[in-house]
Amino acid sequence: MKTTEQKVLKFIDRLKLINENDKLLVAFSGGPDSVFALKFLLKYLSRLKITLGACHINHQLRGKDSDNDQLFCRIFCEENNVELHTASFDVTSFASDNSLSLEEAARKIRYEEFQKIAIEFGYTKIVTAHNMSDNSETVLFNLFKGTGIKGLRGIPVQRENIIRPFLCLSKDEIVNYLKLTDSDFCLDKSNDDQKFKRNFLRNEIIPKIKEEINPNFDEAVLRNSEILSNSIEIVNSLAETEYQRLVDENDDSFSIKINRNISDELFSEVIRKAVDKHLDIEVTFSDIQHILSLSKGNAGSKLELKNNTVVINDRDKIVFVKKTVDETELVKLKIGDEVIFEGKKFFLEEVENHINNLKFSKEFELFSADNLTEFFILRRWKNGDRFIPLGMANFKSVSDFLTDQKVSSLKKREQLVLENDSKIVALLNCRIDNRVKITDITKRVYKLWTMKIS
Repeated sequence: MKTTEQKVLKFIDRLKLINENDKLLVAFSGGPDSVFALKFLLKYLSRLKITLGACHINHQLRGKDSDNDQLFCRIFCEENNVELHTASFDVTSFASDNSLSLEEAARKIRYEEFQKIAIEFGYTKIVTAHNMSDNSETVLFNLFKGTGIKGLRGIPVQRENIIRPFLCLSKDEIVNYLKLTDSDFCLDKSNDDQKFKRNFLRNEIIPKIKEEINPNFDEAVLRNSEILSNSIEIVNSLAETEYQRLVDENDDSFSIKINRNISDELFSEVIRKAVDKHLDIEVTFSDIQHILSLSKGNAGSKLELKNNTVVINDRDKIVFVKKTVDETELVKLKIGDEVIFEGKKFFLEEVENHINNLKFSKEFELFSADNLTEFFILRRWKNGDRFIPLGMANFKSVSDFLTDQKVSSLKKREQLVLENDSKIVALLNCRIDNRVKITDITKRVYKLWTMKIS
């Protein structure tokens, strides 16, 4: 028992994970790992000169068992005079709404809630009870998914304010410690459910590796993780330099300049770094390769990542934006109508035709209504749309016209059209159709105002 405790203390000291006067928030599920973590930190409060709190997240995935786990955590913390913060979330609905697996959704919710509580209550660090066996599972999981060298370094010992002081221990060491100290803990039955991919690794693959190849598999993986972490720091330094040169960040999007003078490998790391920072989604080696291929493709080409993120080749850069609206969405309007669409307000009215006195502006469109119906449709353009641009005699595809006008791929994607009787009347703020141009014999004129919503 003492050997296990000393092993953790040396690990903490060697990596300087805990400082004097730290206020630690322990992620507390009630399982064996988190019970060990809280018991250990309580025992060494004076030695480490810290204060403690705990946080339990009820994922509502296991019905009454989830509620019992929360009750166990509350009683444990009351008996040990530890402040407990609790939160409950419908992970199943969150996963469905955000196109995530249950595991991804639960993880995202947990870490967001940990950070929220840490900020609100002044915790300096968040402690998770990941162990050496968890690290082995993560490395194998990432290896099979093809996440690259970053994934092969496993679970980081520290990432910003999150620390993992128990990565030096195997699951067996933790369970044996709890048995020797006669400690109660909760058992999650879902850990035996083979529908979860990690459970297959934990229960089937890793035991076979230990039995047939290396009984010290967890230790070997942890050593390699540390070696890879050092190598990755070098790669990160190079990628950071290129990141500062190539990445432009906006409120609702970011872009990466396409640089043919750096290797695909380094450019891939810049892409990965940007995606990790801005999108909070897990990208695979395949995702990165697709984005890399997109950067070498034709302007206007695009692909969609998880979480409704669209990547667009915009000639000299690739742009990452949120997919904000279904391209089939539309609104209907007629004279006197005021509608809101895509963050803008539109108002349609009829005005008198004094052709010599008509003023044109980007704030509105003016066009002849002589051969139009009173009903209009406002929508995004789509593939196959054609119109006769003002000043031209023949049809041209909207896509080709926007390309000829050197409209960026991002703006091109957002282009709105006004349609009447299945014919395009105007590309808003760009060009009207030649068939609705205003002449000195035009009898009726329509005016469509476009106003930004502040």
